[in-house]
Amino acid sequence: MRLYLGSPMACSRIPFPYFLCGICSAAFLLTSVPGRGQTTIASDTFELGDHPTGNRTVTTGGTDGIVFYTHNSTGASYSPGIVSDPTFGSLVLNNNDSTTGSAGEEIIGLLPTAVTLVNPNDFITLNFSFRYLNVATASANSAGFRFGIESSNGTVLTGDNHGTTADDDLGYYIQNGVGTTAPAGGNTFYNEAGGTAPILGGTDRAVINATTSGVAINDDLIHTASFTITLLSATSIKLSMVLDGTTTVQTNASTTNIRTTFDEIAFGDGFVTSPVQFNLDNVQVVSNVVPEPGSAALLAASSLLLLARCRRR
Repeated sequence: MRLYLGSPMACSRIPFPYFLCGICSAAFLLTSVPGRGQTTIASDTFELGDHPTGNRTVTTGGTDGIVFYTHNSTGASYSPGIVSDPTFGSLVLNNNDSTTGSAGEEIIGLLPTAVTLVNPNDFITLNFSFRYLNVATASANSAGFRFGIESSNGTVLTGDNHGTTADDDLGYYIQNGVGTTAPAGGNTFYNEAGGTAPILGGTDRAVINATTSGVAINDDLIHTASFTITLLSATSIKLSMVLDGTTTVQTNASTTNIRTTFDEIAFGDGFVTSPVQFNLDNVQVVSNVVPEPGSAALLAASSLLLLARCRRR
């Protein structure tokens, strides 16, 4: 006699511990299954197809459009918006920070799903285009343009101008020079420890030495950047950035307080006295770690159906 998973008799033939394993396996598959290739987690062109009302906080849904909120360590009003950029020839997200001093104003994008790096060579990459609107020279220490891939650490932003909500975020970021001054290799990549300083800066961070010096951008032309976090092993991670498809800045393996789960991206202007203003376009987050809804959903549905039938017996 054949027993099918959904039949009542199957319940009596499956030992209870193994049944629980089936349920746990289904849940695991739904949350962390290595993909076979690169998959888009989220993308944003800032056109009406991604933001139908022209508001950066309203998206089409799914992977189309990213909800962007602002963080401000002083709580003051800061409202970057979607504008038309003749140089890009399209709509872009404009960072209009004109605050002098270390105000800590950043744009934070929420990913529609968290990504967890599990196996060696798992990665997550942030791709985007940008251009500076002013070349406000920053020192090598402050490095006026920063961006990273982060974890909200349980305190996801729900609106604009949060003062401290994002201060406990964990993750990695890179800073780039504005003007002619490039950051040193020991001032390029950082690991955020989730303390009380604003995201993309402050005292709750640890440097991860780059193998070369960073880069400086001294123009208002369109550039592209790709920032990648790669899991090398259960205890080591590597960071790299490719600028304009040619210039690469990277780290060796880092083994201290590695971060593996990410649910947001962030952009900032480096906490400098004269902040650089910039426009962003074609933002995309990709990874080779994605849910596999086909097999995972089937296993989950079958396990839940079996549980329901067993309860009715």
